[in-house]
Amino acid sequence: MEQDKDARDKDGKITELTDSLCDVRRLLQQRNDQMTEKESVVDRYRSELEDLEKKLQNSVSEIDVLTESLRGAELSQAELRQQLSATELARQQLAERCEVEVRTAALDSEQELDRLKAEFDEKLRDTENEHNSRVKQLVKEFRLQMAQKEKEFQSSYNEVLGMYVFLVVIVKTYCQHLVHSISLCLSFIG
Repeated sequence: MEQDKDARDKDGKITELTDSLCDVRRLLQQRNDQMTEKESVVDRYRSELEDLEKKLQNSVSEIDVLTESLRGAELSQAELRQQLSATELARQQLAERCEVEVRTAALDSEQELDRLKAEFDEKLRDTENEHNSRVKQLVKEFRLQMAQKEKEFQSSYNEVLGMYVFLVVIVKTYCQHLVHSISLCLSFIG
């Protein structure tokens, strides 16, 4: 009788241990399934992160190209200034030459002087008009180039900034999911 009771107690404990073992196996399978799912999510985020890193590198390269282009525009500005200086020098030389011609003509006659002075004034006005027109054209071209370069730079900068913010959001979400997964694993283990 006592042996029957011991046998029943042992059978009860075996049944209890078998049930506990089944529960542990079930929980372990659930944890494994969750870990597989989390690994899949991590792989997907890792792939997206790599794509975003490539896009970021491409944008950085574009910014470098635009920066180099901006440097080129600055060099163009220096060239325009040199052209402006050369035009101004040519105008001054023409004015000096005309003045010499006027002085020489003054020796010949007063009428010749008036004619040459009028001719000089006309040439001077024409030269100044050409000079002013050329300066306006050069300034206009420079401003257009600079506006275009600034627009391209701002566009690329905004795109890179947008990708950076998007990348930060993805990384933050990924970290939150990872922390949540680890918490769930720890709660199952504990």
